[in-house]
Amino acid sequence: DASTVLTSSLTAGYASGGGPGSLSNTEKITYSTEAYTLVPSASLSFPKIEHMAGGNSTQGYYVGGLTHGGSYPLRSSTDKITYSNDTMNRLPSCNQPSSTYPSRKGQALSATTHGYFGGSGQPGNSSMDKMVYSVETLSLTPTAFLSTANRRIRAGGSSFGYFQYLTL
Repeated sequence: DASTVLTSSLTAGYASGGGPGSLSNTEKITYSTEAYTLVPSASLSFPKIEHMAGGNSTQGYYVGGLTHGGSYPLRSSTDKITYSNDTMNRLPSCNQPSSTYPSRKGQALSATTHGYFGGSGQPGNSSMDKMVYSVETLSLTPTAFLSTANRRIRAGGSSFGYFQYLTL
């Protein structure tokens, strides 16, 4: 599903959330065997769609999104997957600081020590949050707000990244 988001260690990829509806499942593909497995110990704290994922070689982070159904509540929560033991934990102290308008339909750019999580919220605004992985905090970064609140695509390199919008 297009709402599933991915993060990766050096040896495996993790696909979490998505639909139909909202799911909290995480599936793992082990690169050496090219086999997918469901990882029950790595379920998201909430079923989510339209969330963001980023991380480094030891852990990944799933940020924001919304839960399908009813009023489609937006989520400002952050879940951390630890690759070495395939476990997922909610980080209550790492909610999006822009939680008045939590991000959705966003993307993340990651470096070894930190990542940027940017997306659109409700109503049509944008935000950018920076996470320093060593202290697991999210900080609102107003100087990096996106110029429009449409769906995002991303591109990046080893020392920089760009967010680009796509209007649909």
